[in-house]
Amino acid sequence: MNTLKIFAILVLLLIVGVIATPFIYGIIVKNKYYEVVSIIKKDYDVDIKVINYKKGWFNSEATLEISDANRSNKPVLLQQTLDHGPIVYDDNTNSYKLAAAAIVSKNPSFPGIKIKYPDGF
Repeated sequence: MNTLKIFAILVLLLIVGVIATPFIYGIIVKNKYYEVVSIIKKDYDVDIKVINYKKGWFNSEATLEISDANRSNKPVLLQQTLDHGPIVYDDNTNSYKLAAAAIVSKNPSFPGIKIKYPDGF
């Protein structure tokens, strides 16, 4: 009987872990995302602002406003979908892969452009 209880507890813990993993990855991805935006802002002559970030269970949605540092041009909005790992769908190969996140960018000004970042970006 004790063996059955231990087995049931282990199975329950495994199920909870599998269900919670994308949420935990979402928290990690959000922190990393803001860090990457900050690095890009410092390293390039652009002004980038995260104007919207909506974290979900399996993916998140972000909107960036990008303009040159002098603001001489109209800002561009870049919408991104961040799929949380550890398993993400790759549109390029039509398959699932292990990764921390997959980011697909959609620019309303230039429809159809997709930017795929490498595993772990």
